[in-house]
Amino acid sequence: MCNLSELIWEEALEEGVKQGMERGLEQGEVKGASRLGRLMTALLQDNSIEEANRAASDEAYRAALYKRYNI
Repeated sequence: MCNLSELIWEEALEEGVKQGMERGLEQGEVKGASRLGRLMTALLQDNSIEEANRAASDEAYRAALYKRYNI
C-alpha cells in the first residue's frame, strides 16, 4: 500500500474504533440506568426507602442489592 492509502486506512480505522466505543458507552449507560431502575422499583415495592437512599450513593451496597434481588 502506498503512504496515502495507509493514511486513509488508519484514519478510517481510528474513526470506526471511536464510533464503536461511543456506541458501547451509550449502550452501557442505558443498560446501567435500566438496571438501577429495576432495583429502585424492587426496593420501593418492598417499602425499603432507607435501602433505596443508601443504594443511590453507595456503589458497594448497590452491588450487594443487585445480587440479593438477582438483577
